[in-house]
Amino acid sequence: MDRELKDYFLIVKRRIWLVLCCVIAACIFAAVYSYYLVTPEYSATTKLVVNKGNQLPTGQTVYDLNAVTTNIKLVNTYKEIIQTSAVLDKVAERYPALQLSSEQLLKKMTFKSANESQVIHISVFDPSYERAANIANAVASVFKQEIFEIMDIDNVTILETAKLKGNPVPVKPNFQLNLLLAIAASLMISAALVFLLEYMDSSIRYENDVELYLDVPLLATVSTIRKNDLKSDRSAVSNQKRKVGESTYAGVNR
Repeated sequence: MDRELKDYFLIVKRRIWLVLCCVIAACIFAAVYSYYLVTPEYSATTKLVVNKGNQLPTGQTVYDLNAVTTNIKLVNTYKEIIQTSAVLDKVAERYPALQLSSEQLLKKMTFKSANESQVIHISVFDPSYERAANIANAVASVFKQEIFEIMDIDNVTILETAKLKGNPVPVKPNFQLNLLLAIAASLMISAALVFLLEYMDSSIRYENDVELYLDVPLLATVSTIRKNDLKSDRSAVSNQKRKVGESTYAGVNR
């Protein structure tokens, strides 16, 4: 097992340049995609709370366990009602400045609520933060008005409206996430490419290949000889000959 891991490490090490090129190319693509090819989107959120309690004869409202349980169960129903044309058509009709149909509004919104929570989060995504905030607030306002007509019950309160910000931060694209995904994908692709090239390459080019493929011990290796090495060797031979010639000449003069 250790031998196999070592062999895999050597295979990757031989073509580490290919892995690095793939990672660098993927990072450049992620940066270009995030900053130049994708339109930034902003998110604005409005919160609603379902908080109907039991009405006492004195006019006081009491919240007991049954009332809270009923409100929690209604949250999922209300999330479905918000997404229907009964609400979104009214939003498009009452807020013509948004210039959006009910289908377009639905595509821009997400709805969620925490487990065992009476709070509904209405989040809107749009290239303009101001427009996203206006849409979220409009949907919450219309829903609060229409739910009484639909369910004959008034138990929805706008807990928090989407407020305008001076310098909003876009939620899309997420550069850090895109970069991590690009690095992970490039590492997997480059590793697969390295092993594919190794599988298709039947030549023996390294010392370890002799023992790995031929199953014979390695006796000696021939190092790579460069032009500079030849020049230095020639210079050394010339100096040696010159020294021998000088010594011979000196002996003759004696």
